Amino acid sequence: IEVLPVPDASEEQRTAIEDLVGRTIQAATAVQTARTPAAIATAQRGLDSLRARVEASVTAVFGLSEDELAVVLSVPVPL
Repeated sequence: IEVLPVPDASEEQRTAIEDLVGRTIQAATAVQTARTPAAIATAQRGLDSLRARVEASVTAVFGLSEDELAVVLSVPVPL
């Protein structure tokens, strides 16, 4: 892991990603605490949207091409 090329994100990028991750954690909690199917579906859509935004932000920091991103996305991530 020590030799992995991790780019230096700008302060603005770090702050934006930290904000998105915090909101993603809150959205995940909202999914877990939702009581009705409609509330669960709404919360899940919000969570999915935030996850996609985090992914896009991190991808931009790393400067990944579409092909490289496809490789990253092909690896299953344990929940």
